[in-house]
Amino acid sequence: MKVIGVTELPTGYAHSTNTAFICIVTKEELMKVADKARYYEERERFAFPKVGDDYPIAEGHDFRNELLAATKAMTEAYTKFAAVAPLAARFAGIVAEKEGEQS
Repeated sequence: MKVIGVTELPTGYAHSTNTAFICIVTKEELMKVADKARYYEERERFAFPKVGDDYPIAEGHDFRNELLAATKAMTEAYTKFAAVAPLAARFAGIVAEKEGEQS
């Protein structure tokens, strides 16, 4: 994305504006924001906006929350594994010991 201009938009509140950017955005960048850049089928079905269309970029795919959820799930899984790891190691030792006796 390349910023080519800056402007102010009214917010609806008295004496308040919102800074807005005029940008050039490539189709690949727009597809990534919409989470449609991974698979050929998604890329082919992506409806590109036309001149004058409003595109709710703030409603794009939320990668941050997806990463946070994945990290939380990994942490929870590790915590559960760490709780049973000593028991699993003892069990593996017993099985190995029994296998050694049978040889």
